[in-house]
Amino acid sequence: MTDHREHTAGTEDLANYYHPQPIDTLAFFMTSVCPLHCDHCAVDAGNEPESVQPDWESINAWFKDINDSHLISQVNITGGEPFAVFDRLKRLVEIISNNGLEVTVNSSGYWATDPGKAGRQLEPLAQKGLKTLYLSISDYHRQQVPVDNVLLAIDEASNLGISIGILYQYHGDKDRQSVFNEIKEILGADKAKKVRYLNAGPILAMGRASGRFEPGLFQANDRNRYCQNISPTLHLNGDFNACCGDRLPVDSPLRLGNLKAHPFKHLMNRLRCSLYLPFMAFIGLDETIRYLRENEIALPELDQIPRHEMCGCCQAILKNPAVTRFLEGDIPALYRQEMNLKQIILYGRNVFPGDTDAND
Repeated sequence: MTDHREHTAGTEDLANYYHPQPIDTLAFFMTSVCPLHCDHCAVDAGNEPESVQPDWESINAWFKDINDSHLISQVNITGGEPFAVFDRLKRLVEIISNNGLEVTVNSSGYWATDPGKAGRQLEPLAQKGLKTLYLSISDYHRQQVPVDNVLLAIDEASNLGISIGILYQYHGDKDRQSVFNEIKEILGADKAKKVRYLNAGPILAMGRASGRFEPGLFQANDRNRYCQNISPTLHLNGDFNACCGDRLPVDSPLRLGNLKAHPFKHLMNRLRCSLYLPFMAFIGLDETIRYLRENEIALPELDQIPRHEMCGCCQAILKNPAVTRFLEGDIPALYRQEMNLKQIILYGRNVFPGDTDAND
């Protein structure tokens, strides 16, 4: 999964970072608008008009329901570029915070062109309850947004008591220490000390990135592929998914429902009772495919999908009715033990219990 580490302010070693795991954080895709046009964008954001506008009464009710469920510890506002629809962002931060949930927001930092402007953008967000600002320093963001903008945003946010997180997506496979070293080199030692959270991982073949890069620039072909995007996600129209993937097919089992029709706890329990999501996250895609084929699930559809397109492979597997029927049977104890152990290590509890409480 995506690395999430936290450290005490002032610590120089980024390897001590820790952050609440993705299953405890709801990603809220609040806009598809973005002034940038980055090649690595997972959602193909741009300046096209949005087809959905916020229904504030419903949104307020959703976040009250989410907080009452006690299943989510924080909400990460993302897009698109949330600061590109700033009035909407301010109102969302206020609603989410007023409903008792911790609020974080992702941004490229394009708006932090001078201290005055950066302060005017961040001060009302701090007043309305923003706790953490995540700033991207990925290569393709830095081609369009000067690093100085990010450094300035770090200073202004820190002055307002907003914690700093860094988003960093990269090509291929890199060990954790190499990623830490690259981030410290980009930010400089002084600014790196102000960073509290890190969210880092490889660029995946999804969204705009799927058509912009050669296969060799994605994860190497000699490793088992683990899904990094299993996370509860909410969209502006109320759609609730079990995955951060862009534009899921209508018949995808990762589309769990809509908050206009079902309580949040019901939809979260659908995610938690999944039989195939733990395989994607903890056993890995390649081992899952091997296991299925070993048990005479042929999966011929995978022969038409390039190996580096992990999201496409995942969708093909999950849309195969034979996979669901098989995984609803007797999963070997060794796999179940491995999944349970990895969940305890990552989350401190079994978040995919595989029980039957989805109708709660």
